[in-house]
Amino acid sequence: MGLFGRSNADKIADTIREQAKFILLQLNGIDEVFCRDGGATLYNVKELSLYLQRIAQMHNSIQEELNKLSATQQSRVVLPWVNGKLYDLYTWNLSYQMVMSKIKQEIDKLIG
Repeated sequence: MGLFGRSNADKIADTIREQAKFILLQLNGIDEVFCRDGGATLYNVKELSLYLQRIAQMHNSIQEELNKLSATQQSRVVLPWVNGKLYDLYTWNLSYQMVMSKIKQEIDKLIG
């Protein structure tokens, strides 16, 4: 934290948290589609693709913001997850990768 206010690193971390929240909203949308339609279907594949595009774009933005922080600053970043808890960056990324893998597996069942 800066002497007279928030440091640039704090502002970047806030931006990253907001971006992570956006990703969670998209994941919730995908979950709603899966619940509504019983998984990936020909009917909802375009809708799912839109969610995934938004997620990919925001995840790229998060990576760009993270590159502005040192490793020490990155280790202090905590992000919200779907269960409402805050996780360190490593745990959040691991959870993100697992969820994205499951979503892609579901879509691959339809396509493959």
